[in-house]
Amino acid sequence: MVRKERVGNEPSTSRSAYGARAVLAALGAVLMGAGAVLAAVTADGDGRICTLAVACAALCLVALVDLGVVLWRRYEERRPLI
Repeated sequence: MVRKERVGNEPSTSRSAYGARAVLAALGAVLMGAGAVLAAVTADGDGRICTLAVACAALCLVALVDLGVVLWRRYEERRPLI
């Protein structure tokens, strides 16, 4: 990933809140994962509950991908330039 050079109109110390984003993504993954498991266990063949389980599982996957992206960007930002 190539870092963009400053053009002079942005603060030199501005950074994204990667820690907060990582915590929120992890919390979302845990809650959606628990919701998916709970809905799948209690479904008993009910189509609406199965749909809820699938939706929670999909949102859990989205949160995990987001967590991976956030952690990668944080790593890239902290890596020294060569």
